[in-house]
Amino acid sequence: MTKDYKPKTADDGRKYLRSSHSKFRRLVKKDTRKRGIGVRPKLYFDTLIGNRPMPGKRQTVSDLLATDLKALHEFGNYMIDEAEKLSLSNPNLEFYHVTLLAEEGVILERESFVPVSPIKKKIHNCLSRDCKLDFVAAIECQGLTNWPQNSKGRTLLVHVHALVWFDPRRVKGLTANTERGLEGFIKSRAWFSNFDAKPVSAVKITENRGSPAWFAAYLFKSPHSAKRRVKIVDPDSDSLFDEFKLKPVTSDEGYRPEFAMRIFELRSHLKLSELVVAGGAGAAMKRRCFTRLRAWQQNRRWLRKPMKHFNLDAFRRQIKRNRRRHYGEFFVW
Repeated sequence: MTKDYKPKTADDGRKYLRSSHSKFRRLVKKDTRKRGIGVRPKLYFDTLIGNRPMPGKRQTVSDLLATDLKALHEFGNYMIDEAEKLSLSNPNLEFYHVTLLAEEGVILERESFVPVSPIKKKIHNCLSRDCKLDFVAAIECQGLTNWPQNSKGRTLLVHVHALVWFDPRRVKGLTANTERGLEGFIKSRAWFSNFDAKPVSAVKITENRGSPAWFAAYLFKSPHSAKRRVKIVDPDSDSLFDEFKLKPVTSDEGYRPEFAMRIFELRSHLKLSELVVAGGAGAAMKRRCFTRLRAWQQNRRWLRKPMKHFNLDAFRRQIKRNRRRHYGEFFVW
């Protein structure tokens, strides 16, 4: 991040959240139009993104899929409210945005095994048990367009974004309340990057950078952009090895709609509640947000009527039938 930009506010976070969902929805819709699939798969897609109710029994919050962009948008807005209240009522707290990369989260686009439970366990063990920090984290899947190389395809990068906060006067073991200090504090063998990027990176949320509410919105965005592995050019660095970072890539720069559809297919195997992990005071924030989401779901206004019959497996088979390449069925564990 640069230091000379306008600080991000909670309202900016709400706009960014809405924009990310809209861009991701357009990417997936573009892929459905490009393949020329029939009317019924389009109705399936309309149901999965949250425009139509699922036929049959009434949906509860625990039934919501991660593809439901309407529900994810609402939940993100609730978390923005929680983060804004927390930061305004506790001026002594320090907030950080932390990104965690796990080795098992690097999945080739044609592979099918997605280890969500081990990553959730690592989050709890590292941030809650070992560091005893308050946090709200989101598990996200983004595309990595230029890894692995040598014509081996692209990568689905399942990683973690977390909003972490603490009172520096009360946290033991954190000797320096800086970005490097926090990275060293939560450093663990559990987090590892096999493409030479930092497995643990922290950004201190200051007044110049913006409100913690904006970073809360960043946690629950849709993958409207991909990532590209870029070499860091630092003439002052004394490291003997090359270091890399992940740079965002838009649809104009190589993030193709069929790659977005592959991520959308993965999200159809996940519940929305599986993407959210919290500990300490963040667990109470998570419960309050899901309580509000439960009330919203009970009084939800749908844009269109439900389908008479809904078969998610049939939708996935149709998507595969129109693909140029073979992709395995996702298995989430």
